[in-house]
Amino acid sequence: MTSGRRTSRSRPTTGPPLADLVHLLRELEKVDQHNDSREWQAFAKKLRRLVRDGIRLRKRPDFEPRRYESRIRLIDRRLTALAQWRGPDGKPVYRDADALRLAKRLRKHWDHLFTFLDLPEVPFDNNLAERYIRPAVILRKNPPQADRTAPNRAPPPKPS
Repeated sequence: MTSGRRTSRSRPTTGPPLADLVHLLRELEKVDQHNDSREWQAFAKKLRRLVRDGIRLRKRPDFEPRRYESRIRLIDRRLTALAQWRGPDGKPVYRDADALRLAKRLRKHWDHLFTFLDLPEVPFDNNLAERYIRPAVILRKNPPQADRTAPNRAPPPKPS
């Protein structure tokens, strides 16, 4: 169907949380706030472009994996190039710590990052999952109290 990397393994229909592209873009923005090295800027620019190209391809109204097979293979090649964090000599390719960390993450999760290009029923974001768990998270952060109408009082002193 697509490149050997994609068809050689059976993949789940959803990736791990770290494989979510929206969170990956958010992390790029966060790192940009404190890292302005040239190497980081070049790495982040390539990764942002790659993610946005994948999302843009998927959003096409006529999207079908077979129709865009060559573009999907190109995205795979670009991802593979970014995820190469060791050179032929075994030494890290990136000197910037953030670029190296994200390259390792890309390598670890590369099978899940662009699943939405192979399986049209898989969304490129995890908004549905996040909306589903939101009530539980809100409840965890704001636990219900026994009596909300009672005035706020200090807890009774502990007996000595």
